[in-house]
Amino acid sequence: MRKYILAGGSPGRTPLDAPLRSVHGFEHLYKMFDETWAGEYCHREMIFQDPTILDGVDVCIMVVEWDYSTRPEVGRAVDYGVEHGVVMGCSGNGPYHKNILLTPPNDNELRRKFSFYIDPATDDATKAAFERVLGIPYFGGPPPFDKAAFDWEFEQAESKDWVLPDYIEGSFLMGHELLDECLMTLLCAEAFDIPIVVTLWKHVQLTHPHYGQDHCEAFVQRYEEATGFKNINFYLGMNQHQWTYALRRSRGLFYMTEFPSGGRPQTYAAAMGKPSMATRSAWQVNLYPDDVLPYGIEGAIDWQEREKRAIENAPKAQARLQNFLPEASQQRWQGFLTENGWA
Repeated sequence: MRKYILAGGSPGRTPLDAPLRSVHGFEHLYKMFDETWAGEYCHREMIFQDPTILDGVDVCIMVVEWDYSTRPEVGRAVDYGVEHGVVMGCSGNGPYHKNILLTPPNDNELRRKFSFYIDPATDDATKAAFERVLGIPYFGGPPPFDKAAFDWEFEQAESKDWVLPDYIEGSFLMGHELLDECLMTLLCAEAFDIPIVVTLWKHVQLTHPHYGQDHCEAFVQRYEEATGFKNINFYLGMNQHQWTYALRRSRGLFYMTEFPSGGRPQTYAAAMGKPSMATRSAWQVNLYPDDVLPYGIEGAIDWQEREKRAIENAPKAQARLQNFLPEASQQRWQGFLTENGWA
């Protein structure tokens, strides 16, 4: 049986042999591997300290932060894996994975040590850009859509009698990552009378404190300095189930941000048939290709017509999730391994 490791930023080391009931993300790549694989999740810092963890492993997919080029132990661990026959996959994190053309040369140098790059975007333009810049194969491999896991999350959310502010129902939710650049979403919303609720998942504040402190504070400071907003409400600190409950009762997702996150909220919106109008991110392109918003002045469009179209497109996004079920993901993954001689 072949072995794999998913190496991320959460603490611990554990076998991946049971359903994951956690926020849809990196760890759910385990659904990409069929029954011929045995896998485990491992905190990447453990591998940096002891690369021999990779002995006997066939594939390791590692989340790499934007500043890892300054840490020699990361490069040494990747080199060790490659030298010992491990197919090393790089999954980018931090601000640069969203646009490869913005990645500093030192970061690209580190990523070129890997065997391949993996990102949720499946479109040809993304694949071509990453392969041109990095010179290694690109695999468009979003975490598979596990319907049973989503159904469980939705059941948990609906089983509680959450009390939400009245303005949720008539508003769009802005995604879960509050960076300075998100101010554009609010400026656009204000200019075109789009009611927005700024949300932030509590788990993000807990697992990544800088999201809940530095980033959030900088964003709020910019918001307060801009002044004069009438269409914006803040409702921060929800847990994942509260946020899901709120999304179902909102008008959908909206954000016009230069550097959106990978688009995790879009999977939840599509699963419940809600519209999403947002700038380019992997899941927005995968699920809502007709509702990808332009960034900047090109955003001066007929928003009522745009929302009408987005509502009509929501069932299409729900149907597109079928393209990312575990079985389909496993076929794409096996094809990628075969194509590159790693099967």
